[in-house]
Amino acid sequence: MTFTHVGIQIGLLTFSYYGLLIVFASLLAVWITNKRARKYQQPATFIWDLALLMLIFAILGARLWYTAFPPPSAQSIGIVAGFYRSSPLDFLAFWQGGFAMPGAFIGGAVGFFVVILRKKVDLNPWLSIIAPVIPMLVGIIVWGNFINQQNYGLPTNLPLAIVIAPAFRLPGYAQVDRYHPLFLYQSLWSWLNVLLFFQLEKTKTDKMVKRSSFWLLLLALAVGMFGLEFLRLDAGTASVANRVFWLFLAIVCAIMLALGSRSNKQPAR
Repeated sequence: MTFTHVGIQIGLLTFSYYGLLIVFASLLAVWITNKRARKYQQPATFIWDLALLMLIFAILGARLWYTAFPPPSAQSIGIVAGFYRSSPLDFLAFWQGGFAMPGAFIGGAVGFFVVILRKKVDLNPWLSIIAPVIPMLVGIIVWGNFINQQNYGLPTNLPLAIVIAPAFRLPGYAQVDRYHPLFLYQSLWSWLNVLLFFQLEKTKTDKMVKRSSFWLLLLALAVGMFGLEFLRLDAGTASVANRVFWLFLAIVCAIMLALGSRSNKQPAR
């Protein structure tokens, strides 16, 4: 067994740290979802189906978004829109990085609704069940950017700055070694949202409030991610597309919150 900067090598096999991180986050998500399903008295028999389909769709969505809106660093090595049509095996190599969070959100949502519709279960309890799992996954998986030294922030001399190896620095920044740890900010924001959600869930028992907490959590997450995109150095079209997505998601969540609040205020007939 050999430990390298990208993974663990056992014989001819190499297990990348990024891939192991995704596996760990997925298993933790299944465990938490299972516990929350029991808490909400929902059937937990199809959680593995839910997790598997959401994971597959999230990975596909993340890769497709990455190829549709490749950042400048990807374009500099020839990864442009349509690149994976000629290199399909490279498309499957998700452990090498090349994820886009908006695509993962869209893909994961598609997988979620496919399973919910097929199983014909009530949507609202499941929104509450998976609500904290979403930022939890984000809070873990973004550390893959630290492992692969991707998607770091602007140059800085702040104490939290991380050192990026010369091989992973963007053109024009060869002499700059310290950058904002964008992954850390994204992770901390995500975990803060998880903690706030559990606090809200613990103190509020009204079903309407719990239902709204899903949209409130997603709104807070989207607003934070939108703001952090402005710190991203490897920006270009990719960052613009990401900002549009987070802004759109925030607007949708705000509308859902407003509709929920309005229906809650209407007197019963």
